Amino acid sequence: MPYQWTAQLKDQTYIPQFEGKTEANFKKVLDAENAGNLSMLHVSSDRNNYAVDLINGMFYIDNVAIDLIAEWRISKFIPENPNFRVIFYRRNRRISGGEIEEQFLYAVLLGWQITIDGVNHQRIMFIKTRENGNAMVEFREKR
Repeated sequence: MPYQWTAQLKDQTYIPQFEGKTEANFKKVLDAENAGNLSMLHVSSDRNNYAVDLINGMFYIDNVAIDLIAEWRISKFIPENPNFRVIFYRRNRRISGGEIEEQFLYAVLLGWQITIDGVNHQRIMFIKTRENGNAMVEFREKR
């Protein structure tokens, strides 16, 4: 599997995707979030590590902080103690055509959403990785 997640809780404990050969149910992560205990979600490949901090809205690539809050239009509206909710989606897609050999494209969406004045705002790190391991990252904002 090209990407694996690990949820970090506020008490510095973790929910790994795999414990031995058993895959954890992502519902455990959502339950921790609903209880107010989720602090970060990490997603790792063989080459890179990505994370979203649900306390302050920061993104991380290979442990380097990416602070985009000030650049996004909602920065002045985010409350002092925000309630960021996790966004996580993973998909595998086979692509082929023309003279390009068939290859896989792995995509991960990792981010947060917050409701401000009844409007849901999303900030997403979109990670696309080809089978050769080369990754491209772009940040998206939606509402």
